Amino acid sequence: MGKTALLQFATEHAASFRLLRAEGAEFEMELAFAALHQLCLPVLQRLEHLPGPHRDALTAAFGLRAAPAPDPFMVGAGLTSLLADVAGKGSLLCVLDDAQWLDQASARALAFAARRIEGERVTMLFARRAARPGDVLQGLPCLELDGIGEDDARALLASEVHVTLDVDVVDRIIDEARGNPLALLELPRAGGERPADLAGAFALSHRQTVSATIEASFRRRIEQLPPDSRRLLLLAAAEPLGHLPLLRGAGARLGLDLQAAAPAEADGLVELGRQVRFRHPLARSAVYLAATPAERREAHQALGEATDRERDLDRRSWHLALASAGPDEAVAQDLERSADRANARGGVASAAAFLELAAQLTPDQTRAASRALGAARAKFEAGDHEAALRLLAVTEKHSRDELEIATVGALRARAAFRATRSDAAAAQLLHAAVGIASLDEAQARGTFMEAFAAAMYAGRFSSAGGMTEVAEAVRGSVRVPSPASAIDLLLEALTAQAIDGYVLAAPVLRRAVDAFVAEADPAPAALGWMWMVAVLATDLWDEEAWHTLSERQVQRTRHAGLL
Repeated sequence: MGKTALLQFATEHAASFRLLRAEGAEFEMELAFAALHQLCLPVLQRLEHLPGPHRDALTAAFGLRAAPAPDPFMVGAGLTSLLADVAGKGSLLCVLDDAQWLDQASARALAFAARRIEGERVTMLFARRAARPGDVLQGLPCLELDGIGEDDARALLASEVHVTLDVDVVDRIIDEARGNPLALLELPRAGGERPADLAGAFALSHRQTVSATIEASFRRRIEQLPPDSRRLLLLAAAEPLGHLPLLRGAGARLGLDLQAAAPAEADGLVELGRQVRFRHPLARSAVYLAATPAERREAHQALGEATDRERDLDRRSWHLALASAGPDEAVAQDLERSADRANARGGVASAAAFLELAAQLTPDQTRAASRALGAARAKFEAGDHEAALRLLAVTEKHSRDELEIATVGALRARAAFRATRSDAAAAQLLHAAVGIASLDEAQARGTFMEAFAAAMYAGRFSSAGGMTEVAEAVRGSVRVPSPASAIDLLLEALTAQAIDGYVLAAPVLRRAVDAFVAEADPAPAALGWMWMVAVLATDLWDEEAWHTLSERQVQRTRHAGLL
C-alpha cells in the first residue's frame, strides 16, 4: 500500500539526519541477527565507544568474537547505546523495510531499542505487512495504510498510461489494484507495452493477487535487460546486505563491473548509491525467481567467495551451501560448525536452518539421516514442528541405527503431545521411553522425563501413561547413575513421589530441588525441566526455591534464545 514509498519520502526529507537502513529478507529469516548486522554494518567501528557489556554483547551477536550466547537484554541495551552514540549531537534515522521478514533475534533487539529511544536524537521507522500473533513490534506507534481513494487512483493511473483506455479497462485496473499505488503503476505494464494490449485488456482477463501481478510485471522488465545487467542484478538480489564492495567483488569473479547495472538503473529497478537498493522488495524477489537454478548457484558461489572469511564466516558458508549443485560433505561440515556458532549466539532457529541444509548436502545417506535428526531436534526447539516432522521422515527412511529410529518415535510422540495434550500422546511417550531404555539409558531418562511431564498434564483423567505407570516403567528400566546429576535426581524424585507417596519421597524431593538451586548456571538440557522442579518446590512449601527456579528458568531460556 505504498509503505516503501513513504519510507523513501521520509529519507528524502531527512537531509540533516544520519541514515541507517536495512530490509528484512525472506531467505535470511533463519540467520540470527542478520538484519541487525545489516543495519549496523556502516557503524561497526563505533562499537569500541560502548560500555564493555554492551560492546561484548553486540560483538558476540555479530560473530565478531568467540563468546557464549549474548544476553538478549544486553544486545538490546547495546543497540540502544550504539544508536545514541551514532546520533551524537546530530540526529539519526533508522529505516527498516519489510519488517515482517526480520529474523527473530534482530526483531527482538530492534523492538527493545524502539521502546527506549525517547529522549535520544534517534527516530526508528519500520514498515511491515499486517501484524501476526506474537509480533514483537506490537504496541509501537502505528500508522495503518489503506488503499488510496478512487479519484486519486484514476489520477495516478492517468499519469502513468499515455494512451486512451476504454472505460471498462480503466475500471478493471482500478478494481484489480484495490487502491494499491504500486499496483496502479505496474498493472498497466503487466498488460504489455502495446496500447492494443491495454485497450483490449487481454492480459487482465485472469484474476490473481496484486503482489503476484506486480511481481510478474517486474519479471517482464527484467527479461528485457542485457544479460550482464541481469547477472549483476541477481548478485544484488541474492545478498540483502546491499554492500557495494561485496557486490563489486562478487561481480569481478564473474567478469562483471558495476556499469552493467546502468540499464536496470535507467529503468528504475535498482539504485546503486552508498548501498544497493531495489525499487521495491517485489523487484528483488522477481529478479531472484526469474533466474534459473544454475544462475542462482553461480551467484551464490561468487558471493560466497567474495564474503570475508574472517568476519562473516556463517554468511559465507550459507552462500556456498546454496551454490552447491549436489551433495558436498565439506560444505555440510561447514554448515554444522555454523550451527554450533548460531547456538552459541542464542540463534536456535538459525542453527536449525544450518543443520537442515547440512543434511540435504550430505552425500552419505546414513550420515544425512543423523544430521536430519539433529536438525529436527533444533526445529522442535525453535517451535517449527511441521519442519521437524518432515526431517524426522528423512531419518526414518535412511537411518539404520536402532537408537536413531527409536529417537524418531520419541520426537514424534513429543510433537503429538505438544499438539494435543492428550493422554494418548502421553502413552506414546512412555512407550518410546521404554523402547530407548534398552539402547541408551541416558537418553531414556530424558524421554521418561517427557513422559512424566505429559502425565502431569493429563492428571488423573489419563487412561494410559499416567504418573504411576511412568514411575513403574522407570524403576523397571533405568538406574540412577552415580554420581547423579540434577536431572537424574529429579527423575528419581518424581518416581518416588508417584510410587512411594509424599512422606517417603520428601527427602528425595529435597535433594532434587537443592541440586537444581545449587546450579547457578544450569546446562541447556536442564532448562526444560526447571518448571517441574519448581512444582516439587511447592510440594515442599519452599517458596524461596520456587521463586529462584522460576526466575532462573526465564532468564536462562531467554539467554539461550529458546522458544
